[in-house]
Amino acid sequence: MSWSFLLARRTQSGSNWADSMSTLTVFSRGRRAEVPMVEWGLAAGFTPDPEDLDALQKKGVLSRWEISGRKLRLYLPDLAADQSAVLAARFYAGAKGTLTAHAGRVYEYYRSGESVALAPARFEVR
Repeated sequence: MSWSFLLARRTQSGSNWADSMSTLTVFSRGRRAEVPMVEWGLAAGFTPDPEDLDALQKKGVLSRWEISGRKLRLYLPDLAADQSAVLAARFYAGAKGTLTAHAGRVYEYYRSGESVALAPARFEVR
């Protein structure tokens, strides 16, 4: 089965990750996505801003979130065909230097074997 209907794009504002916003856009192309999940890879020493994530949950953009190892798991409500969800959060760095965030993935909860990869991200913290 092709998984090309679920697309994701990760972007970063600003040149220094220590004080900028990270955004992930998830798009369901052509069909409904049931319980879409995002595993967002975290660099060593990085933590997401829980207030940003709680605000997304209150707005109904997220059903829930959790940190597991060096991954941030985001549970989204179902997406209708051709619907997108924009997830924006700040991350706090516990170290300076050139760091790499682990690869992540986007998938449906009940089809975890069929996923779209989020490439690892390399960035500078000053």
